[in-house]
Amino acid sequence: MHPPIHTIYVEDSVRSAPVTRRVLERKSGGAKVEFVADGREVVRRFEMGRGAQGRGKRSLLLSDLRAEPIKPCPGTPRSLCCRYEILNFATGCPLECAYCILQDYFSNPLLIVQANSDAFLAAAGETLRARPDRFFRLGTGEFTDSLALDPLTDYARLLIEFVRDFPNAVLELKTKTASIEGILGIDHGRRVVCAWSANSERVIAEEEFGVASLEERLGAAGRCEAAGYRLAFHFDPIFHYDGWRDDYRRAVERIFEKIRPESIAWISLGCFRYRPGLERVIRERFPLSSHTYGEFIRGSDGKMRYPQPLRIEMCRQMMQWIRAAGGSDVPAYLCMENAQVWQGAMGRAPRDSAELGRWLDAACQD
Repeated sequence: MHPPIHTIYVEDSVRSAPVTRRVLERKSGGAKVEFVADGREVVRRFEMGRGAQGRGKRSLLLSDLRAEPIKPCPGTPRSLCCRYEILNFATGCPLECAYCILQDYFSNPLLIVQANSDAFLAAAGETLRARPDRFFRLGTGEFTDSLALDPLTDYARLLIEFVRDFPNAVLELKTKTASIEGILGIDHGRRVVCAWSANSERVIAEEEFGVASLEERLGAAGRCEAAGYRLAFHFDPIFHYDGWRDDYRRAVERIFEKIRPESIAWISLGCFRYRPGLERVIRERFPLSSHTYGEFIRGSDGKMRYPQPLRIEMCRQMMQWIRAAGGSDVPAYLCMENAQVWQGAMGRAPRDSAELGRWLDAACQD
């Protein structure tokens, strides 16, 4: 299923790029195409303002390489970070989740794809070759959904074919879709983790729009498992509401009813947190949202969070369900949490971010 893109902007420098040709061949008949000399002018048209979020999610800019191809996850101050690296092929997301932090993180909601894939991947390759002694866990799901635009761009195939040649890297593709047709039948060399953002069925129904259901995500995960991919699931954000225990317990159980524990590289857990500016955006864009409202306090990192004792309780309970359904060997970790929450929820904590990174490096290598 193609995302509902209304306007496609193409920089002159990438008119003949293979990614551009694919997008223009596959676009819906009603999509408008505009060629521009400099994509920065398009970006300026979408400066934040009334209606900008909605318009930006329906507008795609095919751009030349300007961003750093690999950059570290921004992480959270005073929290343990998994040392994830972002393979920065795109920014912006066409999906609509009421709680999405990108609504406040970026000053511009425009969807941007680096259409000059040859130059982009060559630059990324230089970074990997320059550090043969280091293992890179690369991901594309921090600033975009890894597969939401794939029916148009076929970019995931390019990324998979790129990473399989590097013994010091693994790629994670993280999505809320079931758009996996483009990655089946590809020789991935066991260097790719297919990951899904997971949540309770109630949160998905009430706070996420234009996404696959939990059952559709698990169906896609099962097909990727059959194709030999490692899998991952990210319960992030977890929301506290009346009935959350029953809802999240069932979501965890459904994963292990569909997926073998040994196929899972990792499961991450993270309670809902946000920069203070996001609250205004949610109230304006999603006035019926209910799970995003609660009693939050400002954490030491400046983000609004559930109180620490509640976060410990929620993550500890999630871990109990994971262990009961999947066994004690399924790797699991906390995203952007401090050592106290780790200790209270998991019974142990990494010494530092480097140790957490090494745990996850080991989890995705044969």
